Amino acid sequence: MYFPVNLKPATLLACAAIAGAAQAAPQFSITPPTGSGRAGEVLRIAGSGLAPSTSVFIEIGGVEAGPGDLLTDATGALPPTLVLLAGALPAGRHDARIMAGAPAVFRAAYLVRPVVTLDPPIGDGRAGATWRTNKAVPLGGFVGMVFTLAGTGFPKGAFIAADSIHLGRAATVHDPVRIGADGVLPSVTLVVASDLAPGRYDLVLPPAGGAAATFPSAYNVAPWAATDTVRQHGAGRVLEAARKELKDLVKIGADVLPPEEVKDVTTDLAGAEGELKAGNFDNAEDLSRQVRDKLVVLGRQVEETRKEKLRSFADVIGSGFDTIQPPGAPPNRQAGATVDKGRRRLAEAQAAITAAKFEDARTLMKAANELLKKARAEAGVQATEEPIRW
Repeated sequence: MYFPVNLKPATLLACAAIAGAAQAAPQFSITPPTGSGRAGEVLRIAGSGLAPSTSVFIEIGGVEAGPGDLLTDATGALPPTLVLLAGALPAGRHDARIMAGAPAVFRAAYLVRPVVTLDPPIGDGRAGATWRTNKAVPLGGFVGMVFTLAGTGFPKGAFIAADSIHLGRAATVHDPVRIGADGVLPSVTLVVASDLAPGRYDLVLPPAGGAAATFPSAYNVAPWAATDTVRQHGAGRVLEAARKELKDLVKIGADVLPPEEVKDVTTDLAGAEGELKAGNFDNAEDLSRQVRDKLVVLGRQVEETRKEKLRSFADVIGSGFDTIQPPGAPPNRQAGATVDKGRRRLAEAQAAITAAKFEDARTLMKAANELLKKARAEAGVQATEEPIRW
């Protein structure tokens, strides 16, 4: 670049700053960058170089990642925040699309790999049979090694032919199954066709839109398994309850949850799942209950933080009404009716905050805030505070 010799140093510095700002590119990260693509999966995101103080909308592979009220700070950064995948994603690398003033696309930001769940993941070694394959079995019942298989993160639209899934080298009997467009493997019942010796067995799926998928040591054969079915189901229910509670907590408090504590919880959940797959049902249930105890504590923290934040918004709105019509003063001739209506909405919002009905409180406060704007226009009063960033 050519500059005239009489250009002042301060001008040169300003030009350099402008040039540097123009070169700054948006940055975005997902942690972990690889996952199952399961609907409701918890991800940690962060970004920089975005438009400052702007609402952020995020899609990963065309699926929304919420909550939908994310905001960048004054520097254009999106601090580490927890989000949930609103839907499932098929196998492969997926772009992340960020809308924060202007759209930005981050190629191959998230990798989805298949995962499966078996229920139960353990059997007693006897060849299986159901009422469909053996008339001696009561309607709806089964004996021996029979389990349901489901999964996420598979190639979309792929087809798995009947009786093509194996446990180690053992054949299974099952219906044909089609993978959904979202990569979800719908639940299918597998009947193991032969006796198996004790030990751990790989689950092998045939090529379905790609290479064959092998899930090492997915199924455990043990002679005592039949007596532990109730324990396994009990531990599984506690684990699923803990997963749901984490999902619900992230929904209402993603922006105030400490990411490191959530990471600890998700690590414990993974450990509980591993114990369940290994047949250590008591350990799995204990870990899951510990997670639920931690989530109770985190939930209280989120609730108090939410209440404090919403009450501060209510104070701002209430002071706005007081500016137009101080408490105890005669009704404002131009805006009195609107002020009264707004104060009623605000009182309803404060009651909802006390009851921890946060979505109701936000809706009521937004209505009160709109009434405040209307009252100010009617009374000819200018706002003095910063606009509320919901």
